[in-house]
Amino acid sequence: TPPAAGKARLGFGAKPVRGAGSSLDTALLAGDRARARHLLEVEGVELQPEWLRSLEVRVRGSGAAPFDGIAAFNHKFYCAPSNAQDVAVIDPFAADEASRVSYIATGRSGECKWSGIAVARNRLYCAPFDESDVLVVDPCAAEDSVSFLPTGSFGERKWSGIAELGGRLYCAPYNSPDVLVVDPAGAAGSGSVDLLPTGRDGGMKWFGVAASGGKLYCAPHLASEILVIDPEANRISYIPVGKEGKWIGIAAAGGKLYCAPYEGEEVLVIDPAAPGGGAQVSFISTSELFSVAATPSGARWWGIAAVGPYLFCCPCEGGARLLVVDSRDDSARLLDGPAQDECFDIAACDHTLVCAPSAGGIPAPVFESRASLARRLGLLVDPGVA
Repeated sequence: TPPAAGKARLGFGAKPVRGAGSSLDTALLAGDRARARHLLEVEGVELQPEWLRSLEVRVRGSGAAPFDGIAAFNHKFYCAPSNAQDVAVIDPFAADEASRVSYIATGRSGECKWSGIAVARNRLYCAPFDESDVLVVDPCAAEDSVSFLPTGSFGERKWSGIAELGGRLYCAPYNSPDVLVVDPAGAAGSGSVDLLPTGRDGGMKWFGVAASGGKLYCAPHLASEILVIDPEANRISYIPVGKEGKWIGIAAAGGKLYCAPYEGEEVLVIDPAAPGGGAQVSFISTSELFSVAATPSGARWWGIAAVGPYLFCCPCEGGARLLVVDSRDDSARLLDGPAQDECFDIAACDHTLVCAPSAGGIPAPVFESRASLARRLGLLVDPGVA
C-alpha cells in the first residue's frame, strides 16, 4: 500500500520496487522533486536506509588534533577545539561552498583544551580536558559568542565526553576522580558546576558518555567497569565489563548502548534492562573486518553516533572505514566506499553524518542519506525514523 499522500516511508530492510530504487536515487541526486515525489507517493517506493552520497568539507588548521568532539544544533555541526583556537561550524549543505565552514573564536590557545561537546538550553558546552573552564558557545546570539564557566579544577586530561540529561550536563572522568556536573540554569542562569565523586582514581578511565532510560553511561577506556550515573538519586554505580578493550565513545539505539572499539576487536554492548533484571554486557566481534579496516597503529574507531536502529563508528586513522552496527540483530559491517581520512568523533542530524577532522588540512567527511535528500527537496519523511 502506498504511503499517505505527502509522506514517504523509510523502509528498514523493506524490499524496494524492482527497478524503481535506482530511478529514485537518480531523481534525488538530480534534485528532481516531481519525479521523486511520484515515485514515493504514487508508486510507493520506500527510502532504503543506506547512505547515497558523500562529500568533503575543508576545515582550516594545521597540526594534529585541532578538534575533539562534534555535535549538531539547528542543522549545523559544531566541532570542539582541542588544539585549534576556534570552534569550527560546518553547514554541509550551504548553497555557497565557501559558506560551508565558519569559525567562532575562543581567544584561548594551547593544546588539548576541550574534549567533547553537547547541547543544552540552545547552547553548546565543551568538556574541559586540559582547560579549567567549560567552554560555552551561544549560536543564537546576534553574533556567535563564547563564554567560560570556571570549574575550579586544574590538571591535565580531566574529562572527556559530555552528555545532557534532565537539563544538566555530565562530563565523563578521564583522569579526574569525579564526574563534572554542569547546570546551565544555575547561579541565576549564568551556570554552575558541581563534582560527583566516583571513588575511582587512576588515569584514562572513561572516554565518552551517553544517556538512556534516565541514567548516563560512560564508556570504559582503561577502566574495567562501565560507569553509571543516576542523576535522580545522585549516585554512582558500576557494571563490570570482564574484558579489556579500550573503547572511545558511546551512543544509544534500540534500548541498548554501544561503545566504539578504539584498539580492541569488539563493540561493547550494554543492555540496561536485560531479561532477568539488571544490566548485562555483550560484545560484537569485528575481527573479520580487521584486514579491511587495518591501520598502522592498530587504532580504528573514535566516537559513535546513532541514526534510527543503526550506529556508525568514526575511523580515527587514515585507511579505515566507517563501522556500521545494526542494533536490531547486533551485526557489524563496514560502510561501502573508499577509506576515510582520520577523524575524532561523529555526529548525526537529519539523516546526515559529519565527522570532525583529526588533523589540519584533512577534510571533514559528510555522508548524506536518501531521507536527507528527500527532506531537502521538501518531501515529508515519517518523523519516527529520525
